[in-house]
Amino acid sequence: MAMRAASVEDKKLLGKYYTPMPLAQDMAEWAIRNYSSKIFDPCFGECALLIASLHVLMKYNIANAGRLLFGVDIDNEKTKNLVHLLQSGALKENFVIADFLSLRPAIVPGAPFDVILSNPPFVRHHYITEEKLATAKFAMSELGLKVPGTAGYWVYFLMHSLRFLKVGGRLAMILPRAFLQADYSIPIRRYIKEKFDRTEINVINGRWFPDAQEATVILFAEGYQEEKNAVDGRT
Repeated sequence: MAMRAASVEDKKLLGKYYTPMPLAQDMAEWAIRNYSSKIFDPCFGECALLIASLHVLMKYNIANAGRLLFGVDIDNEKTKNLVHLLQSGALKENFVIADFLSLRPAIVPGAPFDVILSNPPFVRHHYITEEKLATAKFAMSELGLKVPGTAGYWVYFLMHSLRFLKVGGRLAMILPRAFLQADYSIPIRRYIKEKFDRTEINVINGRWFPDAQEATVILFAEGYQEEKNAVDGRT
């Protein structure tokens, strides 16, 4: 799948590190266990994760498989990447162009979802605009979480995504290695562990994202339990 070239500086500002298809396929095959699952990508970008999900669903001869796909992206230009999905039966109204962190489940088609697959923006805190940071912090306040100012943008995406996941749902998300190493990630990891029955973190061997400033991991989490107690957000 062709990808539009972006400068390293653009990637720093926008976090545009698109998902290689083999990696997307592995994530989709792990996550999709119920072949009537509704699948959501909160920053669909080049659509690799949704296309991989479609391949998994079609392998099992799911009727109207494309209708099970949903997504959000902030960039209106990314709608051109939906062509293959729409031709395969996906519904145009299932895809929203907006800042994901400004949305709530009640206004997103299909929510809550059985599966969330995502490669959120890898934007470091000093590149986040004041407007986006204000939106992100408000979303966190609704969860009762206080995210440290040094946190990357991916933290807000991960936390906000949980609001769109069904009880019992599964999540697979590409994250920077800061998820394992940064001090601000300690309460985030605790929160995730308490919210899911099972979690696993795989460090990706090699540099799938050569322009990224950090190595990457994949968080696999299953058995979401919304009623479990949240942590207090202290670091």
